[in-house]
Amino acid sequence: MLHNYVIGLILGWGASVPIGPVNIEIIKRNLQHNIWTGICFGLGAGCADLFYLTAVLYGATNLLKHPVIIKTTAVIGSCILISFALLTLYKKPTIKSTAIKTSSAQLCKNLLSGLIMTIFNLYTLIFWVSLGTQFAILTTKYTSISLISTGGGVITGLVSWIIVLNVFTNRVRHMITEKSSRALNSAGAIILFGFAA
Repeated sequence: MLHNYVIGLILGWGASVPIGPVNIEIIKRNLQHNIWTGICFGLGAGCADLFYLTAVLYGATNLLKHPVIIKTTAVIGSCILISFALLTLYKKPTIKSTAIKTSSAQLCKNLLSGLIMTIFNLYTLIFWVSLGTQFAILTTKYTSISLISTGGGVITGLVSWIIVLNVFTNRVRHMITEKSSRALNSAGAIILFGFAA
């Protein structure tokens, strides 16, 4: 059981730590509003990862590999990433030295944005589908308790990274000048365009 939890923890970090569109958006939203908008966006992205994990655990790997699903995800995901990139590029940076208040409706919107961006991210789909065989081995070898412990590890990995990234970003917000915020926006837009391509 502990073995499965550790595997899940590593998978959770593997899905969330690499710098990609989700982490760029988490940082951007944290700096433009407050730590809670970044956390909500990250949790939305984590929900998408959990959706794919659940699908893989219940044997949907072949379905997720279907060419129509992969192509549809790629096209929709590219459009979503391009729209985020354009917003990042053309919207004037509004990074504040102190956090600003956010309504619960805005927090829900951030959660939904994170979910949509990640669920239609082709790299997320490929990451979880590529783990289908390993999960199949785990699930046939162990009981349903191993599924719960693996899922618990994944959740711990995702949430711990979201919290660490947001706390760090929030701590350094006062160090970011207007010039560096413009540079961050441009770099973020280029990365998003790259993933869209």
